[in-house]
Amino acid sequence: MDNKYKICAVVVTFNRKELLINCLDAINQQTYKPHTVLIVDNASTDGTKDFVKENEYYNVEKNGIDYKYLLLPNNQGGAGGFYNGMKTAYESLEQFDAVWVMDDDGVPSMKCLSELQKYLDKSSFISPLVCNIEKHSEMAFGTLKETNIDKVNALYPTGIVKNHANPFNGILFKRDLMDKIGFPKKEMFIWGDENEYEARAIKNGFEPMTILSAKHFHPKDRLVLFPDFLGRKNIVFVASSPLRCYCKYRNTSYVLVKYKGLLNLVFYVFRYLWYFIISRKFDVNNAVLFCDAVCDGIKGDFSNHNKFFKK
Repeated sequence: MDNKYKICAVVVTFNRKELLINCLDAINQQTYKPHTVLIVDNASTDGTKDFVKENEYYNVEKNGIDYKYLLLPNNQGGAGGFYNGMKTAYESLEQFDAVWVMDDDGVPSMKCLSELQKYLDKSSFISPLVCNIEKHSEMAFGTLKETNIDKVNALYPTGIVKNHANPFNGILFKRDLMDKIGFPKKEMFIWGDENEYEARAIKNGFEPMTILSAKHFHPKDRLVLFPDFLGRKNIVFVASSPLRCYCKYRNTSYVLVKYKGLLNLVFYVFRYLWYFIISRKFDVNNAVLFCDAVCDGIKGDFSNHNKFFKK
């Protein structure tokens, strides 16, 4: 390959073998091909390894791309998966110029990497526009003023959205960024590790940018948000998953304390306690879970999510 940059794609997977193959097929069809694809398997139990072998992506060179399979000894969550994948790529003797990072449920468009790599001489933190995989005319996440793609393009005629990214969804990280800030915080397990890594990068002078011509397709944000005391729908609560709620509350608290300031943390705590006490009429159990998670986040204690795995 005569590509200017040597890039390693890092794909983290756990028990979603069909989605993983869709992702790998899309990477295999890129017009600008990565040198290597590192598949990081978080100890899947659904036959992912055999399925990857059947589809000829297991430790093989295919279409000019070197596919490598990294099986972790246990499920370390998305945070652990991205930590191991990015660290392995960074320490490789190949001396990759950048890593291209995504979950198994994302599908990059054919020109996604081609469009992203054009900006590696300008930025070390480059994001594609993350679009709804079922409705390509809208964004997957409501992180800009508009969710309609045409309106987003009209708002940003240069084709670049500065200070915006959807981390770990087709993100391209240049080597110098990892030189300075290291890798994702694996102890966070799930939900919030991407926000911590973005905040850490910004604190160290790396400005993210989103390239509108680079499309990465992803399932639409499935969160159901509830209104806070101001009527704004920004309360995250997943009643069926104490683990997810705990990690979200803990990791958010950690990021607020470390990067955003005490007042932001106080406001965050007030909003959620108002929700549990007033809106949910003294939902004591979840209020206690929230307080425990916030305390752990403030202390930087990332061990207690393990209690949710005990029978």
